[in-house]
Amino acid sequence: MPSRVSLKFSRRARGASRAKGNKQKGTAAPTTNVYNPANNRKGQSGSNPSSPPVRLLKPMRRGDLAAASLLVEILLGDKREAMGSAKRLIVSRAAFVPSFLAAVVSERRAALSARVAAAYAFGFIGGWASARPLLGVLRDASESADLRSHVAEALGNIADSRALEPLGDTLLSENPPSLKLWCIYAITEIGGTRALAILSEFDDRRRRGRLREELEKALKRLAAPGG
Repeated sequence: MPSRVSLKFSRRARGASRAKGNKQKGTAAPTTNVYNPANNRKGQSGSNPSSPPVRLLKPMRRGDLAAASLLVEILLGDKREAMGSAKRLIVSRAAFVPSFLAAVVSERRAALSARVAAAYAFGFIGGWASARPLLGVLRDASESADLRSHVAEALGNIADSRALEPLGDTLLSENPPSLKLWCIYAITEIGGTRALAILSEFDDRRRRGRLREELEKALKRLAAPGG
């Protein structure tokens, strides 16, 4: 069975052949709304409102084909396919991938499954330099709690202390318990005296249930030598 990549370039070749024939006949080549990074030239964004914006595709021109193919699968696949592609993308060393993933996470027109998968992968291969779009999602109460939880997890996994304040603000504000749990995880992963201070402030509010259990574990870990 031919791969998605070979099919993509086959379609491109057929399209080029038709365009050449139409030009010879004096007619204009038909346009297409197919979501194809190879067609991503200035002024060819297409009119399909469900397609991700062209700005998300521009970095692909600088990257390797394997990483680009996985990114397309994250954007266009179903929930299972998107997460599977995200897991395979984690081993990528293409320089453009973290900023692309961050852009997908913050893109409201992308499917929720794509945004969640992008956040997951970002936690393994992203860094603070490209994390700013994730902070906006974390702070936005109108976003999905599931997506914001994955963003919190990703920020914990990249373990940059500059993420402590936005994570702390989210933890101490009115937000779903599931999101708070992931903020506790992230703050603990980052660690340090500031992390301990944030969790201690949250502890003073006398939480109960699962939050209390996870908080006690986190405080114990941070208070230990080397925590």
